Amino acid sequence: MQGWQAVPGQTLLVPSGPGLHLFFLILGPVVLADYGSAPQLAMVSATTLREGVPHDPACVLEAGEHPFIQHRSYLAYRYMRLDSSAHVEKMVSGAVWKPHDPCAGDLLQRIVSGVCQSRLTPREYKRIFQCP
Repeated sequence: MQGWQAVPGQTLLVPSGPGLHLFFLILGPVVLADYGSAPQLAMVSATTLREGVPHDPACVLEAGEHPFIQHRSYLAYRYMRLDSSAHVEKMVSGAVWKPHDPCAGDLLQRIVSGVCQSRLTPREYKRIFQCP
C-alpha cells in the first residue's frame, strides 16, 4: 500500500505459523523508557475463536468488524509484541508483512481498552499503557 504509515489503527498481515495473522497497531511510534532511543510500535493479533477452546474475552470481534475478520475472533493480548518502527517499516517495504485496511476508530478504542481489561496482557504492556 503506497503511503502506508505505521500509526495506531493500521493493520498488517504477518506470517505466523502456517498462515497469516492480522495485527492491529495500537501504540506508537513512540520512544519508551527502557527501550532505547528508537521509536517503538505495539501490536496485537486477532485469532479465530473456536467453540469449546478457551479464549481471552477482553475484546471479541464479530465477523465483518474488519474486512479481514471472517469469523468470530478475539485479540490475543498474551502475545502482544513491541517492535521498532524501523523494523516494521523494513518488513512492510520488503513485502514480508502486508498492510491491510485500517480499523475504525471505535474498534481501535475497544482494542486498546482490552489491553488493561485482559488478565493475559503481560505486565510490561500494562505498564506501557498505564493500566490501573
